[in-house]
Amino acid sequence: MSVQVTVKGIEEARDMLKGLSANLKRKVLIAALRKASRPLVKAAKQNAPVYNGKPRIDIIPGLIKKTIAANRSKIYNGSRGTIGLYIRAQGSKKLRLAQRGARRVGSSALKGHDPYYYKFQEAGFTSPGGRKIEGRGFIQKAFEANKYRVINTFSDYVIAEVKKQKAKNA
Repeated sequence: MSVQVTVKGIEEARDMLKGLSANLKRKVLIAALRKASRPLVKAAKQNAPVYNGKPRIDIIPGLIKKTIAANRSKIYNGSRGTIGLYIRAQGSKKLRLAQRGARRVGSSALKGHDPYYYKFQEAGFTSPGGRKIEGRGFIQKAFEANKYRVINTFSDYVIAEVKKQKAKNA
């Protein structure tokens, strides 16, 4: 999906960034992306579906809502000139610790702590019987509702931060 937006201040922010070192530029951009993504994450959490059905061992009600966060991209990490951030439901802290090889966490303790099914809730899926289930698009709806706010917050933060860095170095 491609979005074209005209925003005042983005050109000014781009020009101001040219004067900074690569490391400082990366830090400013990552901080700006994180700050700008906050309303998007908040809206996605509000729109996220919560399981209301029969109790299941592999699904914790509200897990998608609790685990939605903004994550830095490992591919677009700034080394090639592009910095990326994406919004997704990530595994709970208990699951992440176990995946890193933490002691004292058994495999039975991990049941239901991975919100892998958020992708199906977002985009839809085809059931084993062949029935197509429509996705709810809760992250997409959050983006559509907040895209201009995110872009304006990003450009305002970059401009303010670059001015602060230039004043500090002057």
